[in-house]
Amino acid sequence: MLGRSDLNCSTDKPKKYPDEDEIEKVLDKIYDVAWNNVVLSNKDERVLLNEIKWVLNIWGKQYIGNDRLTHIINDYYLDLLQISKDKIEVYRELDLVICFFQHYIYAFEEFMTREFRDSVIRCGLVCERLVKRLAIADKRYEVLEIPKFEDKVNKLMSILSDRVSDVHFLMSRMKYIYSQRSKRGAHDTGAAGILIAKACISEIPITYMEYLETLEKIGYKIRAKNELIEIVNDTVKVGTTMIITHEGEPAKPESVLLSMYQQNYFAQPRTFSEVDYALKNQRYNFPKSSLHKALDNLCKKKILTKQNRGIYVQRMPPEKYFQKEI
Repeated sequence: MLGRSDLNCSTDKPKKYPDEDEIEKVLDKIYDVAWNNVVLSNKDERVLLNEIKWVLNIWGKQYIGNDRLTHIINDYYLDLLQISKDKIEVYRELDLVICFFQHYIYAFEEFMTREFRDSVIRCGLVCERLVKRLAIADKRYEVLEIPKFEDKVNKLMSILSDRVSDVHFLMSRMKYIYSQRSKRGAHDTGAAGILIAKACISEIPITYMEYLETLEKIGYKIRAKNELIEIVNDTVKVGTTMIITHEGEPAKPESVLLSMYQQNYFAQPRTFSEVDYALKNQRYNFPKSSLHKALDNLCKKKILTKQNRGIYVQRMPPEKYFQKEI
């Protein structure tokens, strides 16, 4: 049986989140069905599907800030499992695309909360996970036996180069990200830590894109590729802009609300209490007076509109608003 857990592959271990171990167990189940020939009964599969939805709900509400990932995984994979004759194929593709998000979610969270060292470590763990999945997907299990990450990457690059002409771009990118874990800058609290963490997390969307494209070139159909890349790119773009713009200052309500707007949080009408609750879930505890003022400022800028009984909703989708601004 192939090993599953990726967190212990690295000697650098970031802090654990309360939900992390339970989420990893669900991802391990997907992995076992996909690659370790574990057969689920109908009852066990129903349980697993509910557990996957639970994971997506946590990721969406607590970290991403919207339910786009939930909709994508439901539409392209979970719904397909209800009718597919080749469920193993679906589980394999699901594992290949969703494995990325576990460490990415926490890397982004730590970046936003200015825990730059842990964020950089998590980016390295993302790369470990992607290398492992590429090796397994191509049935190159000998790669997994290589102790050092850089040697794994070099071996995999040699194996894939005949079929994936540009694979060296992906492999070089992952080696760069992984190498930053042990550099002093990632442990600093000043500009060096911010810049290294920003460099690593800014590489994540294109790394994920190149990883998915490599999978396609070695024979895997990635149905939701464009939508998945868009989610990652949008999240990173908003986060890096916020953290650099306000470097050295505490987060301000208007900046956080603007980030939520850019992630389509206000596409649905929201009461003041709902906004306050959503912020608290992200560990922002702003005074209500400051939050009221920030919401009013976004209304004055014609980003939001205030409806009857204190309901806030976006005036237009964020991509149209920022296109207009440019």
